[in-house]
Amino acid sequence: MRLKSEILAELNGELPPYDWAEGSKVYLDGFFKKYTRHQMEDFVGTKPLSAITPEDPAGSIAEIVGYLENFSNAVKFLQLPRGARILDVACGPGWVSHWLTRLGYETEGWD
Repeated sequence: MRLKSEILAELNGELPPYDWAEGSKVYLDGFFKKYTRHQMEDFVGTKPLSAITPEDPAGSIAEIVGYLENFSNAVKFLQLPRGARILDVACGPGWVSHWLTRLGYETEGWD
């Protein structure tokens, strides 16, 4: 049986090296340069139903609709019976886990 490290090395063999920790810092720095801490916390706390921003209403609406479409498509695709156990990995603020629980699933979110 092959080791996990061997499989990952094969899958990622043709990809250029990438520093994921540095990439996440750059990604978040971009948000904190654009928004205040309060705006970021408000967004995360209300996602996916965040306020529509006056600077980019069309972009805000597209993002909100995208979250809702992804959620509804996942529920439809999985077709899990009521009470099914779901692990939400990288759950962030946990809105997906929350909504799945409200639909009758047993959820746990890990971030």
